[in-house]
Amino acid sequence: MKKFSLTILALALALGLALAACDNGTTSSGERELVTYSGISGGAVYTLTISPPGGRVVLAGDAYELAIIQPNGVKRSYGTVISVGQNNTFTLQPAVSGSPSFSVTTGGAAITGITGSITLADGATASPPSTAIAAADTGPATLNGTWHNDQFDMILDNGNFELLGHVDEGDIYAVMGGWKGIYIASGGNLTIMANLVYLLEPEGSPEGWTKGWVNRSQFRELLIQYSDTAANYEAELDEAFLTDTFPYTLTGNTLTFAGMTFTRQ
Repeated sequence: MKKFSLTILALALALGLALAACDNGTTSSGERELVTYSGISGGAVYTLTISPPGGRVVLAGDAYELAIIQPNGVKRSYGTVISVGQNNTFTLQPAVSGSPSFSVTTGGAAITGITGSITLADGATASPPSTAIAAADTGPATLNGTWHNDQFDMILDNGNFELLGHVDEGDIYAVMGGWKGIYIASGGNLTIMANLVYLLEPEGSPEGWTKGWVNRSQFRELLIQYSDTAANYEAELDEAFLTDTFPYTLTGNTLTFAGMTFTRQ
């Protein structure tokens, strides 16, 4: 399990600060409205995120990410939507050359079925769930709200979360960066899955830099095109886009999460 701290936030921001800016629609000016589905089977959380541009409906050719979150780590598959069936079934083609397609069936915001072998980003394969996929639980209604401590502000809203790091000193309040995504609450644990990272506009940033929210596909494009170093981009993205499970307790207006204490605002 990753240590949930400002070091992860700093890494996400460092990736952003290492990039030369561009006005090519990959930063906040071209932010996409993500469509996310989730479900639980056999102790694993499955999330499918598709990023159609401009907030339109999902179409063939859109990018997808399937994450399989297990106690021993996260497995991911990336690629392209081949087709969208009338029964809410997406046929997905992993990016790994020569890999077979597989299908994910959804209902509302839930994953209801997965058919076919899943080719992962590293070329390995994962079998589809062997037990029925259940709807993800977002926990008690009292989790919903805005939560604050001296490092973070966190909004939990019926399965959606926003987590912003900040410096709060008297009259000075500056957003330092953060994540948006979905969460699942089950068995005293919160599983959070970020699908957007906030990039800053640092002092001295190149002309054309635009701060704002970017998704994983956009961030990958930026890394590939503008990073000064040859790197394992997927590993860096895995760190930047926080996905992990942490124990939590909720007592009145106090939420303890990943070793930190938040107070309801």
